[in-house]
Amino acid sequence: MTTASPLLARRAPLRVAVVADDRDAARGLERSLREHGVAPTALGEAEVAVVDAADGALPTLDLPILALVGPAVAAPPLLEAGAAAVLARDAEPARICAALVAVCSGLVVVDGGLERAACIPALSPRERQVLALVAEGLSNKRIAGRLGISAHTAKFFVSSILTKLDVATRTEAVAVAARAGLV
Repeated sequence: MTTASPLLARRAPLRVAVVADDRDAARGLERSLREHGVAPTALGEAEVAVVDAADGALPTLDLPILALVGPAVAAPPLLEAGAAAVLARDAEPARICAALVAVCSGLVVVDGGLERAACIPALSPRERQVLALVAEGLSNKRIAGRLGISAHTAKFFVSSILTKLDVATRTEAVAVAARAGLV
């Protein structure tokens, strides 16, 4: 279901600069935004910038930035670096436009999924492996066998995961991780 863009109600189109290394992706985004009442423009004429920040890096600009990020990029560092909004790269154009309206009104926007993931403490690569195996329903002994570690070490990793996720059971850990997109 396509929803009407809040930008279509503006008297003058919102002037937005699209900043991306991939020129084809930038053109596609510009085309989609244009269909929702945005006027893609040069940086010097823009009111706000939409930046492809897939790698988590932001350019230094003198205007509000809406960062589009991949699933492995956390929102808090981008907000600290000056982004006014952080959305998933696969956000629909209408959602991006709504965030642009909010940013132009002085609000900060963070995609709900990214916000939930940002609340999850960082797990080490090995903890993520163990968590994935816990999600498969494997016992500590089977996790140990699969990863080539001792059962005691597997138990240590499971305990560490439970502590970091602030849960009491393996089932809760899997539920929290699933909601955050970790498994």
